[in-house]
Amino acid sequence: MVPAIALLVVTLAARLAGWLGWHYTDTWAAATAIAIFVSDIVTPLDVSVATLYVVVVLMAAGFCQPRGIWLVAAGCVGLTLLSFYLTPSALADLQQ
Repeated sequence: MVPAIALLVVTLAARLAGWLGWHYTDTWAAATAIAIFVSDIVTPLDVSVATLYVVVVLMAAGFCQPRGIWLVAAGCVGLTLLSFYLTPSALADLQQ
């Protein structure tokens, strides 16, 4: 439920930006990454929210050089690993 809400918020924000004539920028990509990160923390481990980071990398392709796209992808991997350790059920599984 939470990933659907986060995706809906990001989609509505992107549509609003399109109506206002704004283009995807690093701010929108960062906001999308934060929404995905928070959604990934609050959902159980068996829900694959981290796959939505593909959207962030694709957004970065619009304003980054190839090296920047690799850095954004590496940042998304880091956020995925961090959210794994911050998810409460992951900590319980690791302690057993």
